[in-house]
Amino acid sequence: MIARSDTSLPIPAPHPLEESERLAWQAEAAVSLLERFGELVGIALDAVGAGDDAAFASALAERARLVLLLEPLLDELAQARYRARTYAAPLATEALAEILRPVDEAVRYARLLHARLVDEVSERERSQRPPARRRRAALMS
Repeated sequence: MIARSDTSLPIPAPHPLEESERLAWQAEAAVSLLERFGELVGIALDAVGAGDDAAFASALAERARLVLLLEPLLDELAQARYRARTYAAPLATEALAEILRPVDEAVRYARLLHARLVDEVSERERSQRPPARRRRAALMS
């Protein structure tokens, strides 16, 4: 909030629909970044399957850079959604939800892909471990 010069009372944040053009741009940018995130997870999945540790590390590093770009965008969109739910009329809230629907779907898909990657990496690590009996015997000797 910005402080007024004639008084110490803060100016209220703009109504979310007053910012609809900017929010639509942010939503589009977030979806694009989330699509790239999904591509990188796909590359990482292929690398895990192929045992290509260099490609896997590279995909994860780029994914981490994308997350740094995504976090502020998603945070602003979440704040706009909160303001709409708290202060706006139901129709304005529905309009904002429509603007944000592609972001919600892209986030959901990115989470599913990420969960799949975690499962694949865990499975790979389990398959590379020696069986428990041999490990215990090796530790005992």
